[in-house]
Amino acid sequence: LNRKGAWIKITKLVDPAFGVWSGGSVQGSNVVSTDQVIAPNKEVRWISTPTYGGAWSTYNNIDHGNYSPEFFANGQSYHTEVEMVSPLLKHYFLVARNPFNGCVQWKIKVPSQSRIVAVDEKSVFYNDGKDLLAASSETGEIIKNYGQGVTGRYNISALDKLVVSVYVPLAAIDKESGKKLWSHAYYQNFSPVVKDKVVYLGGTTIEALNLDTGELLWKV
Repeated sequence: LNRKGAWIKITKLVDPAFGVWSGGSVQGSNVVSTDQVIAPNKEVRWISTPTYGGAWSTYNNIDHGNYSPEFFANGQSYHTEVEMVSPLLKHYFLVARNPFNGCVQWKIKVPSQSRIVAVDEKSVFYNDGKDLLAASSETGEIIKNYGQGVTGRYNISALDKLVVSVYVPLAAIDKESGKKLWSHAYYQNFSPVVKDKVVYLGGTTIEALNLDTGELLWKV
């Protein structure tokens, strides 16, 4: 805002009822959310792009052309989107939008295999087809590259950890250092759910683990 020749920055406060929907809204979703405002949607609020565009998701490095899961945190929604310059030329982006009107907050170009796996109040975690990376939720700038070996299909953000699962032993990764804190033998094709520092696992059995230590609390 320019007022009498001086620029004044006005920042809208984030509604305290906003929360985190950290595991997407389709396959592998974490159905435990602290959000009371954004999700789940009860009405159509906006449509993302015109005819030559849309969102996409990938599985086993194959572009399925589906709408990507939506992740919510820090008062924003996060998407993987494709812009079609022509039917033969596509550009792929990681995008942060205002969840109420769809306005783009920021976007960064990413490989076509990219997929968001988790979010928190500070970061958007995504797999670019090779490595697991963390982008700033404020700007989209890459702030951490976790490298290979922590790219499970289902990653859940919980406090200072990432809980990674699917076809690898379940593991907890320290967000700051990337160090593996613990692992647990779990090979079910289900997303973990984290609540109150407990990791819940489904499948042929139901298990509960201590988030900090990986200790088995109970199993049925």
